[in-house]
Amino acid sequence: MLFLLLLLLVLGIALTLPEVQTRIAQYATEKINAEFKTDIQIEQIAVTIYGGVKLKKVFIKDHHKDTLIYANRITTSILDLNKLINGKLIFGDIRIDRLLLNMKTYKGENDSNLNMFIDRFDDGKPSSGNFLFTSKNINLAKSRLVVIDENREVPKDVDFTKLNAQLSDFMIKGPNVTSNIEEMSFQDHRGLFVKNLKSKFSYTKKQILLNDLAILTGGSYFQGNAALTYKREDFSDFNNKVHFDILVNKASLATNDIFYFYDEIGKNQKFSLKAHITGTLNDLTAKNMNLIDTKNSQIVGNVNFRNLFGNSNQPFYMKGNFTKVASNYKNLIKLLPNVLGTKLPSSLDKFGQFTIRGNAEITTKTIVTDFYMTTALGNIQSDLSMNNIDNIDNANYTGNIILEEFNIGSFTGEKKLGKVTLNIDVDGQGFKQKNLNTTFSGDVYKIRYNDYTYTKVIVDGKFKNPIFTGKVFINDPNLFMDFKGLVNLSKKDIAYNFQTTIDYANLRQLNFVKSDSIAVLKGEVNLNILGNNLDDLKGDVHFGQTSYQNSQNNYYFEEFSLHSSFDAENVRTIAIESPDIIQGKVVGKFKIGLLKKMLENSAGSLYANYSRNPIQKGQYLKFDFSVDSKIIEVFYPGVDIGKDTKMRGAIDSDTDDFKFNFSSPTIKAYGNTFDNIKVDIDNKNPLYNAYVSLDSIKTKYYKARDFSLINITTKIPCSCERNLKAAILAKMPFH
Repeated sequence: MLFLLLLLLVLGIALTLPEVQTRIAQYATEKINAEFKTDIQIEQIAVTIYGGVKLKKVFIKDHHKDTLIYANRITTSILDLNKLINGKLIFGDIRIDRLLLNMKTYKGENDSNLNMFIDRFDDGKPSSGNFLFTSKNINLAKSRLVVIDENREVPKDVDFTKLNAQLSDFMIKGPNVTSNIEEMSFQDHRGLFVKNLKSKFSYTKKQILLNDLAILTGGSYFQGNAALTYKREDFSDFNNKVHFDILVNKASLATNDIFYFYDEIGKNQKFSLKAHITGTLNDLTAKNMNLIDTKNSQIVGNVNFRNLFGNSNQPFYMKGNFTKVASNYKNLIKLLPNVLGTKLPSSLDKFGQFTIRGNAEITTKTIVTDFYMTTALGNIQSDLSMNNIDNIDNANYTGNIILEEFNIGSFTGEKKLGKVTLNIDVDGQGFKQKNLNTTFSGDVYKIRYNDYTYTKVIVDGKFKNPIFTGKVFINDPNLFMDFKGLVNLSKKDIAYNFQTTIDYANLRQLNFVKSDSIAVLKGEVNLNILGNNLDDLKGDVHFGQTSYQNSQNNYYFEEFSLHSSFDAENVRTIAIESPDIIQGKVVGKFKIGLLKKMLENSAGSLYANYSRNPIQKGQYLKFDFSVDSKIIEVFYPGVDIGKDTKMRGAIDSDTDDFKFNFSSPTIKAYGNTFDNIKVDIDNKNPLYNAYVSLDSIKTKYYKARDFSLINITTKIPCSCERNLKAAILAKMPFH
């Protein structure tokens, strides 16, 4: 016994000597290097008689003689010295300070230096355990993990610094590694700091498993399972060949964390996520995905993303089958500002909060959709294919669109338009009004215009802003009409060239006439006019076989034609031809908007104290018309003018000349009758300015004959000479 104690004492003293420690280190490494053809160097091994071991400056070189593994200090205890001598490294707890694991795939090689190192311990027999390394607990402090592939455009995949970890049940058996990661924190080289990572970890030559994975960062947490499946040569094309299988049981993700890895995502947002994600980094599929952000935007469905991390030859692609997408334009472009922000039409902002179900396929150039959408403006069903979406407001599209109670007026900014329900096929270009160039055909079941809802409308035409050409058939209860032609809706350029047959138009119900209880129009209309505004509008308007009914009567007009033209000196002629309505013309230089003021000045010139309206220089006109009673009765029910009523005259705003001659055999107005009326006005006549005569006046109060009036303008506001030749046949009401 005493001898044994002395032996142990001598052995303990010997093991503390540097020469002995160095020799032990040399013996251990030489045995391992000789057996496994490795290059391992250990500066010192300090062994106590109680099995404690300290390894200083452990250095493992790869096949290029570069650093694969380096540890400044490893402290542990040997549990089985005999197995250690035979290459079985069975340790107790291990503490490693400043570990460096430098995984590198060299230029032109397929395998990493770690794979090639592990191969040295693989005898080709499954789980033979030829090489064995175990430890109950491993503590890593101030360590670093680097993964580099020199065959890639961006060589560095991983560079974890400030790596601290607590591992349990660690084992390397042949080429396989297993362990429980109890705690792990590190700083990623892209900027993300992981506060804690926990998992049941295993590594083989074909798979990495992270079961019961939990990750916590400053803004995110993740719970689930992850698996990487690969062939060894796949790491040379990691983004395209290494297969992921990630089950997200529960996650709260901050876009600020994701931004370190995918800089297309917007910042300062959070969302919760559940999904089963499979595929490579450049071909990821999220199944049963349920994503909700803090603003209650939600995506539920299955989505495939391609080339999220692709190079210039790998364009972005997304295909999804969505049970629900609830969001709004601002939230979507904020989430992916450089992807969706340039691909979604800006006009979607008017939809407000919307919900979509259906399918979508998006590339950098195209969008193919088949979805049903509810919006703040109404519902949309679309089966649409779009191209040139990198210039989205001017994109090309073709397909079918169904609108249900959709407020087209709010969408287009047209106040007179309201809700529409339609089903049309479209093929065109542009989403903003200035870019529109679209052909369309189909049914408009309902459309609100001018506070009236039209039904049963069929359209087949083309809209190239601002011109519509095509056909419209309306079978509404208050409008039966066929239209064919062109309409220019520009505010600057006016042009109409169309033919329309109006079988029935109730203008009162359609809110075009409010002054009469009945207003029904029928007839044929041909228009061919163009110009920039009413003042230079030229062309022809023709009404054929037209009838109009108001509360007083039914009126029939065989034809009505209007022609506007300009001569070489820009003198305008407006000619009206209708044998049973009105015939005549207006000739001169005048602006339509100033006609009312010109007439006011002309009538006011008969009075000395009239303050005239300022009128642009060079305005004048001459007119000569024969008027039939029908045209007056249409617009003023209760007023009847006899046939062969004539009016002619001239107005000159520069000289203030006003001449007007009017004659009518009979005028009946609201129960009063005026026979053989003549009016002669000339404000420059030295004898008189106005002369009015009537053969007779008949009212319900009195009757008069041979009435005449002469007006002379003097400095006194109004001086009149009256020659009243009359026989009072009925008593005046004031007598």
